[in-house]
Amino acid sequence: MQVTAARVLVHQPYHLSLYQVGIFSFAGLIGALVGMFFGGRLIDIISNRWTARNNGIRVPEFRLPAVIIPAIIGPMGIVTFGVCLAHKTHWIGPAFGYAMQGFGLTVVSNVLVTYTIDSYPLLSGETLVVVFLVRGVSGCLLSLYAYDWVLAAGISETFGQMAAIQYFLILFGFLFYFYGGRIRARTDNMCSGRSVVLIDGAAEICE
Repeated sequence: MQVTAARVLVHQPYHLSLYQVGIFSFAGLIGALVGMFFGGRLIDIISNRWTARNNGIRVPEFRLPAVIIPAIIGPMGIVTFGVCLAHKTHWIGPAFGYAMQGFGLTVVSNVLVTYTIDSYPLLSGETLVVVFLVRGVSGCLLSLYAYDWVLAAGISETFGQMAAIQYFLILFGFLFYFYGGRIRARTDNMCSGRSVVLIDGAAEICE
């Protein structure tokens, strides 16, 4: 989004300077900061409530329902950003979309990281390396080729397609919510059969 903004906002009708384009990126930062606070508390609140309903037994999947709100807001922020730039609305429109995406990505990332650590506590270092590697490579490729994508398909179509891709990837959260225990049982050799491990004093059932 920042790469596209840097190419588009310097032209009419915006005519922003490079300094102002840099300030524009604070919209995404503000969304991310809100996501850091809101996402962390939301994940814990939802997980604790579901744990209480499950007789105090915590499973990693109790963190996944926290994805629902950012899964709606984040991709819609991409659409808002693209549509506003395509129709040359006031700069507040794409900035608001940028903030929505910053919020959504931050919260979803927090859910992914905490779910990964809860799922493989003894392999948390290795699994986080994989998560951050995939995220870093994806971000690098987008920064290199996003504007070529915009030139080929148009701004609104490009960001609409990006939102569709995000929705598709977020759907995997539902898969892990229902089948996460079985997946862990087959991928974690520390969870053979049905066993109980302790994570911060809470029991986790490995099915």
